[in-house]
Amino acid sequence: MKAAPDLRSLVLGLEFGTSNEDMAILEKVSKQPHHCLKVVEIAGYRGHKCCVKHVRYLVKNAVALEKIVINPIRFWCWPTGMEINYLLENEEANARDHAIQHLKEKVPASVEFVCL
Repeated sequence: MKAAPDLRSLVLGLEFGTSNEDMAILEKVSKQPHHCLKVVEIAGYRGHKCCVKHVRYLVKNAVALEKIVINPIRFWCWPTGMEINYLLENEEANARDHAIQHLKEKVPASVEFVCL
C-alpha cells in the first residue's frame, strides 16, 4: 500500500495453503490509512481465517473504499503432474455462503458489498 499511494482499485488474488508465517506477516503490515483506494476485488476467496483478516484490514484502512467484490472463483491450477485425490464439490458455493455470512456484516453500509 505504501508503494502505490494513488492506487484506485486493487485485485487481490488469494491462494490456498497460507502458513502461520504468512499470518505473522499480515499482523506486521502497516496500519496507515489509504486515501485513494476505492474498489477492491478479492479473487479466489475461500473463507480461510487469513482471507477474512485481509478483508477486515482493507475495510479499516482504505478510508475512501466504495466497493468490495468477493469472487470465490478459483483462478489457479495444480502444477502439471501433481495428482489431487480430492475435490470439494461445492467449494465455490461454500465460499460464497461464507462471505455473505461472515464478511457482509463487517463491511460498513457506505461500502457496496458484492459477492459473485
